[in-house]
Amino acid sequence: MQSGKDKVKRKSAVIFTWLFLAALFSVPVVQAVLELSRKERIQVLDIFHDTFIGSLENRKSVLQNFDNLKTNLVKGKENRDSEPEHVEEALAAAEEIKRRIENVNLYISDDSVSGAVEINSVINKLKQLVEADEEERTEEKLQDVINEVSGMEKNIRKRDFFAPIRHFFSYTVFNSRYLRKYEKEIEEKSFAAEIMRPAVRHLWYRITGDAGEKVVMGRDGWMFYKQDVDYLCMPAVTDKRFRTQVTKGKAVPDDPVRAVVFFRDQLKESGIDLLLVIVPGKPSIYPDMIHGDARPGSVSEISHSYKLLKRFQENGIATVDLFTPFIEERKNDSLYGEYLYLKKDTHWNTRALRTAAREVAARVREMPWYGENHTGMNYVLDSLYVMRKGDIGEMSGLKVSRSTVFEPERILCYQVYAANQSKDGSSEKRTLYRDDFRRSRIIILGDSFSRIYQTDQPRAAGWIAHLANELSEPLSSIVNDGGASAIVRQILSKRVSVLEGKKLVVWQIVERDFRFGDQGWPDVVLKPIKERENP
Repeated sequence: MQSGKDKVKRKSAVIFTWLFLAALFSVPVVQAVLELSRKERIQVLDIFHDTFIGSLENRKSVLQNFDNLKTNLVKGKENRDSEPEHVEEALAAAEEIKRRIENVNLYISDDSVSGAVEINSVINKLKQLVEADEEERTEEKLQDVINEVSGMEKNIRKRDFFAPIRHFFSYTVFNSRYLRKYEKEIEEKSFAAEIMRPAVRHLWYRITGDAGEKVVMGRDGWMFYKQDVDYLCMPAVTDKRFRTQVTKGKAVPDDPVRAVVFFRDQLKESGIDLLLVIVPGKPSIYPDMIHGDARPGSVSEISHSYKLLKRFQENGIATVDLFTPFIEERKNDSLYGEYLYLKKDTHWNTRALRTAAREVAARVREMPWYGENHTGMNYVLDSLYVMRKGDIGEMSGLKVSRSTVFEPERILCYQVYAANQSKDGSSEKRTLYRDDFRRSRIIILGDSFSRIYQTDQPRAAGWIAHLANELSEPLSSIVNDGGASAIVRQILSKRVSVLEGKKLVVWQIVERDFRFGDQGWPDVVLKPIKERENP
């Protein structure tokens, strides 16, 4: 018979066990309930989904795209008139197969997985068919691809029948990479972290003034993006020791001079000029707002982008120097009662973008073709104020109340309107400026400096609209935040038809992206551009 003392111990052990289990499972249960209420995926079930459901869903999608791929190839072979469209559809299906095969599950991507090499071969052959002339797209070549696709599909059907078992042992529970990413995702999305992380950040900011790893706090409430500052402190990108960068485990070419020259030469083959516009980062124009001992002086003393401009010019690249006019315009800050850049944002103010538009327009007017077939447009400006919450404050993750550092800034903008007179001249119709790919002779490639005020609030008030106003002609643009180094060229390579009828590509890029641009500086090949026939 158990003594009373033993019964108490046993009861205490049971209570402790239940409390421990309740504490252990309460967090994932509460997390799952929150995700369910937010209509998000339930993360604790990711391992089950990736092991059993995801692999089967992937297999189903791969086989459906194989059917789509083969159908378009057969239609292209049977109907030569519509062959180019069918080949492009087949290429899209093949690229989706590649994505599905390589993205094994939510956390693991593997370009060496079975089937990836074979589908790459198919994609390359289809790209060659898309780019080939009509005479080169023979039935034999199409049949060769059809045979390769059919053989690959048979192997996929046999191999993927046991996908859940293979995924269980190779890509989920027994894969250390998967478990690390799974654990990190849980930490990032944990409701406990959501509650605690802001509080800890706020406390740290109050004690040290540190606003996070992406932010450099300046003087008088100024905030700087750390990459802007790092760009000035690190060696120039033209330094031979820094010609590659590692992206996703692979060495990516990182020589902007070579990449720009390669791009210029491709445009030149189609009779299109290139004009490179480097936008100064905020610390290049206002170094004294980071540290009181720094003084805005000679451009070459502040940023090595000025030397980079010289390198481009030596290689025959047409450029626009914005550093010199910006430093000169900065002298008028007290007169206008505003700065050239936003205090809490990485981007420029209206005065700076209008200065840039004037400088670029002056350079464009010097080009020999400018006066030919000029489409005269009548633009008018209308002023308004907008409130902008600085992106640097957003990067910090801080939402500190009662602090002017994080308050939105009031900005005077000038919207650009196209003014069209009625036929009898009695009235005027005004419409907000918008791109015109059909009639424009000039296309802008740019980053967020081309997007701000242009396609976000208040719209049609960015530097693109003001350049159109300066030149009195419509423009067109391809813009990607942080992607001016590579992504805009990749987009252009897929939409090369927009270059038909163009005389000039204006490539705008903020200076920090010569080192930190998304995907670095790889060569991007443009398909040959056929000049649009004159009407």
